[in-house]
Amino acid sequence: MTETTRKAADIVGVLDCSGSMDTMGSEPPQAWNNFICDQQKVGGDESHASFYTFNENVTTVYTNVLLKDVQEYKNYVANGCTALYDAIRLAVKNQLATGRDKNVVFVIITDGLDNSSDGPTDKEFRTSKQEVAHLLAKMEKENNWQVVYLAADQDAFSVGSGYGAKAQKCANFGKCRGGLLTAMRQLSATASAYRATSRHVDVPDEIDLTK
Repeated sequence: MTETTRKAADIVGVLDCSGSMDTMGSEPPQAWNNFICDQQKVGGDESHASFYTFNENVTTVYTNVLLKDVQEYKNYVANGCTALYDAIRLAVKNQLATGRDKNVVFVIITDGLDNSSDGPTDKEFRTSKQEVAHLLAKMEKENNWQVVYLAADQDAFSVGSGYGAKAQKCANFGKCRGGLLTAMRQLSATASAYRATSRHVDVPDEIDLTK
């Protein structure tokens, strides 16, 4: 068995709440809550979590909260357009501002493409596909972020790779009952292994949704 002293990674979630997600009812928040509950069981009292939802606006649900203290998310209402780029940019920017910028598990859940991002005022972060892709790829390469892209109604592998996520961290989910719950259970299993802090366990170097 391989010994490890890795600290449990922080978790950042970005969840689509645009109008097209309405057909899924309460499954999106349920899937996220289940994922958080699973990750709380992994351990690592120093881990933090941040969570954002977005339609044409981005809502900060919680940011830089101790993972063990995260409460159930309930206020999910799906309507409006899709400011995906704005949401990603804000989530990354806020995470970097905490100083906790290494080994972050960064989860994007959406069923559509961006159609409503306005763009920020500062020059470091630009809300375009190219800038988002550059930013996430940089976080993957330099800070060992695990960027996960879960999507419906699109080719998650092609689109997610275009946003900077590696192919093995992209997956499609069905919008039928249980589709997202199943995808999040798969993510939770591999994320739990990645975030493990026990000293006598086999710890994967990356999250891999293909295994």
